[in-house]
Amino acid sequence: MLNKFREFLILQGLSQNTVKDYMIYIRKLNRELDLEHLTQDNLNSYLVKMKEENKSESSINQYKKAFLKWIAFTKQDIEVPKFIQPERKIPEYFDEKYFLEEIIPTIEFIASDVAKIKTIFYFMFYVGLRVGEIARLKREDFDFEKREVKIHKRKAKNPKIFKFSKTVGNLVEAYFEAYEITETLFDVSEKVIEYYCRKISENIGKRIHPHMFRHSFAVMFMKAGGSETTLQKLLGHKSRNSTAIYSELTDEDVKAEYDKYIK
Repeated sequence: MLNKFREFLILQGLSQNTVKDYMIYIRKLNRELDLEHLTQDNLNSYLVKMKEENKSESSINQYKKAFLKWIAFTKQDIEVPKFIQPERKIPEYFDEKYFLEEIIPTIEFIASDVAKIKTIFYFMFYVGLRVGEIARLKREDFDFEKREVKIHKRKAKNPKIFKFSKTVGNLVEAYFEAYEITETLFDVSEKVIEYYCRKISENIGKRIHPHMFRHSFAVMFMKAGGSETTLQKLLGHKSRNSTAIYSELTDEDVKAEYDKYIK
């Protein structure tokens, strides 16, 4: 039945990673609940148990999503309690100075193909693409005159357009001249990028993960005075709620603003 559920998710057009995540949640739930005999009572009891164990609202919401998919798959008449909006926190990020002075120099020591890996990380930091989008880039996706790159979404009719800076454009053009491009631009998988993030983390003593570059780009843009509306377009967010998190100020930001205006 779990294999049938996996087929159901794939046929819905979900990405490979999303299907993988749902299957992790559902397998765990099946071990604890016996999903083939799911009832309203044991679903409610399980969610209450998670609350009593002080699980985060974000984590509970993920299990609710898994329940919803399973109920849709089995066509059961069971109601999943509404989602609770978790407390919003600014995701982990680093600033441009840290990127240029700590992360980029580290690549010299951990990569055999330094130019390629540096180009990938510059692109991640200054464009804000997701790691999967970076891995799927192709040469024909680039328009250097407009400084735009097309990102093709599986379920979207039209590609999304992302901007890139002159610095990034120059790096990618130099990369085109130096490397023979095969099917994808960088010829790397998501796992390879994750590997280099782990190696960077080991060398700088700070945990770095691929999505952190997207967060860092967003925070850098907002701190430089960019608007939330523009950032939403730059990140390709459908909902403004996804972008609003970057407008939140940290305690450090509040103090900096206060010291700037109040002498």
